[in-house]
Amino acid sequence: MAVVVATGIAADGTREVLGLDVGDSEDETFWRAFLLSLKQRGLGGVRLVISDQLTTSFPKVGPLMDAAKVEVLAFTSFPRAHWRKIWSTNPLERLNKGIKRRSRVVGIFPNFAAVIRLVGAVLIDMHDEWIAGDRRYLSERSMAQLDTTMDTGDHTAIESGK
Repeated sequence: MAVVVATGIAADGTREVLGLDVGDSEDETFWRAFLLSLKQRGLGGVRLVISDQLTTSFPKVGPLMDAAKVEVLAFTSFPRAHWRKIWSTNPLERLNKGIKRRSRVVGIFPNFAAVIRLVGAVLIDMHDEWIAGDRRYLSERSMAQLDTTMDTGDHTAIESGK
């Protein structure tokens, strides 16, 4: 089974859990449905998407990433103060590690709903820690540096029908 989690940084610099889904595999159809569900639930204003690095699991991705250098380096259009936080997948790895640690205890899940209940509980705990903490993931000062002229218009990255 594949578990996917989306987190985000709000305009005030705080982190939030945006969504969770479980599927048979992480194929394109599954990812497309997950991302569309986030959009249908009201997610908007997305300026950057960061995903965990797939090269070790999928060696053929390396050349594709090389061909997509403009997209891969999109984070460089953000204030330099943000780079350290957004160029690394360490926050995603930490999140995944917490989920794996708790799910290993259970071992085998009888169905998708059981996975969602456990992973959802882990994410609720993490989300509560992020909200209750005094520190923002990105400071208000660095968030204020975001260029208001940055192109944040709607772009169709995911077509809804096909």
